Amino acid sequence: MHTNRRLIVNTALMTGSSIVMRCIGLVFQAWIVGRIGAAGIGLYQLVMSVSVLFATFAISGIRFATTRLISEEMGLERGAGVTGAMRRCACYALFFGLCAGTMVYFLAEPVGFLWIGDARTVRSLRITSISLPCISLSSVMDGYFTASGRVWKPTLVHLIEQLVSITCVMWFLSFAAAGDLEQSCAAVTAGGACADVVSLLMMAAMYLLDRRKYRTGGDTVPHLTRRMLAVALPLAVSAYARTSLTTLEHLLIPCGLKSSGLTADRALAGYWVEEMKSNGFTMEPVAQGAFTWSQPMREMGAALTDKIVNYNNNPILLWCLSNTAVKKSGLNNIQPVKITDKRRIDGAVSLLNAWVIYVKYFDDYMYNVG
Repeated sequence: MHTNRRLIVNTALMTGSSIVMRCIGLVFQAWIVGRIGAAGIGLYQLVMSVSVLFATFAISGIRFATTRLISEEMGLERGAGVTGAMRRCACYALFFGLCAGTMVYFLAEPVGFLWIGDARTVRSLRITSISLPCISLSSVMDGYFTASGRVWKPTLVHLIEQLVSITCVMWFLSFAAAGDLEQSCAAVTAGGACADVVSLLMMAAMYLLDRRKYRTGGDTVPHLTRRMLAVALPLAVSAYARTSLTTLEHLLIPCGLKSSGLTADRALAGYWVEEMKSNGFTMEPVAQGAFTWSQPMREMGAALTDKIVNYNNNPILLWCLSNTAVKKSGLNNIQPVKITDKRRIDGAVSLLNAWVIYVKYFDDYMYNVG
């Protein structure tokens, strides 16, 4: 009965925390899009596609192998086996994590230039090398706590990790020049790397406090290394193949968009659009420029002057609107521009894009609202 209750509690805890972290992630991603733009998100997604491939190599099936070995040794009540299994799993994880980190650091330029096809990813890839040993070692501790039934510990760590990541990303982005995609992408990557380091330190502290009950020698249980490799390596090989195909698919999308004649930034924005569509979002194209914006901008300006737009006095939007000037071009075209280079108008442009869609579906909207 106690085991069943623990299983239910752990399952509920993992499910609830997953939903909470997913919601926080979606809100933060929306903020990131507004901060660095669709092209910046596209560039970051390319870095992450490659990083996931190297992270798969860093982990190499060790999380499940740790869970399996620790469960078996705890079931047999062999404290020596628990200690020995953790020692071997940690060495395995450290080896693959350091190898993955070293490869990313020294191959960042050829991967960025030749594989991804964008030199702006090199700095971010090198920052990723810091994360990989941390991720692999954290996976060992995660597997240990899962096997011991104390799921709440890694769950708490992952929640704190996400909050640390958000805080660090926002702080690093405050130093990035507006419109500099390379700096912005590196700032987001660095925030994630800091969170991975914090996560490892917290996991290690929790494990060291927990391991005191298994302090007996760890070399008396036979075949621990062979058992670990028998579980980890087959999982690693299948994960390599699966992740390689996914990474290749992600890298081919912007390459195809570039070959169709799009600029690098528009190709990256197009890649992000495809990524959103694959996650079930309905996307509406809004070409960024005076041809698209001129008439909607006049209508929106008149509506704002007449105070018929309800934006809840949002302070960020008000600030963005106050930073916006009108640039005239051609015969009768207008578009928004910053009053100075250091100001932000992302909120105003987002509102204008929404207004374009509002005009496009105005008849349908009026029909639905009566």
